[in-house]
Amino acid sequence: MQIDTEVVATTTARVDSKRDELKAPAAKPDLPKDRADRVTRYINENRTPDDIAALERAMGTNDLLSLHYFWAGIRAARSVGCIKIPPSPGDRGGSATGFMIAPTLLLTNWHVFKMPEVAGRSRVQFAYESDPLGNDRIPTWFSFAPDKFFFNNKDLDYCVVAVDPLSKQGAEELASFGWLRLNPQLGKADYGQFLSIVQHPGGQSKQIAIRENKLLPFDDTEDFLTYQSDTFRGSSGSPVFNDLWDVVALHHSGKPLKDSQGRYIGHDGQPITDHKPLEHEIKWIANEGVRTSRLVADIRKQAARHDLLPVLEAAIQGTIKPTAAELEIDVEPSARPTFAPQLIPASLPSEDSHSSCH
Repeated sequence: MQIDTEVVATTTARVDSKRDELKAPAAKPDLPKDRADRVTRYINENRTPDDIAALERAMGTNDLLSLHYFWAGIRAARSVGCIKIPPSPGDRGGSATGFMIAPTLLLTNWHVFKMPEVAGRSRVQFAYESDPLGNDRIPTWFSFAPDKFFFNNKDLDYCVVAVDPLSKQGAEELASFGWLRLNPQLGKADYGQFLSIVQHPGGQSKQIAIRENKLLPFDDTEDFLTYQSDTFRGSSGSPVFNDLWDVVALHHSGKPLKDSQGRYIGHDGQPITDHKPLEHEIKWIANEGVRTSRLVADIRKQAARHDLLPVLEAAIQGTIKPTAAELEIDVEPSARPTFAPQLIPASLPSEDSHSSCH
């Protein structure tokens, strides 16, 4: 995805307000009692029975994870797709990440779909990932239907758009990919916890940064969460998860590393001078996501009179739930569609020559 300089500038200003935490983050969270109590309440209401270390982990005193963590993560990743935006006059096109939040509704960033027309000529592919044997799965493609549902917000950098379930190209139905609940409950994540992000960075197949991003202090009045990692390369529109695989934020941008001349620094530590860099090519000092609770509040307000609001509200409340997909690990290898293994080329094509996801 191309850099949206306006989004990056406003994000950088917010990140700079946390410069002390970025320089020397505390080893353990020190939460006020009311926030510690709501974290405790959330954990007790949502953890699985075997996750006995969930509360200690949230408080920073235990790092053990239940094996269920991995099964739940595989299921959550099913709902994450790669958005492809074809080029048009004056627009290089590109790609991003998005994820289903209701039976036919997908969430991504405003800077991905600023206008319905862009969504109308774009597509999303699911199951663009490896199978349990390490082979590439055959993805399924869908078109967007912005005439059915399209709402976005520049300030919160989000967009909700309908996906046309009848437009598929591939073996699987849209319903089989389920959706991720936008749980508005507070306490899903707090200072010092580690977050995971499922994404399609740089046009590659689905990848995950597992517990790689440490959440920095934030005030309840803030709309955004800031998280820091030495290695994470963000992908616009990715879901940010806590250890229970609840979506705590929508990843959207960060503060890029620049040299004294204002040039973006790449992951090799050198300034990028020969082209306008794409988001995944840049080294980021810190990353930022829109809080789920703020997203839900604004979506409810914007879609107050829309015909699809009852379905979306039911998904938010959890009164409707996706059918649990059969995990591929439980299916005989011969029953799974795969591509033949391919040699990795010495150099990958750029986004200009082949549309890819940031």
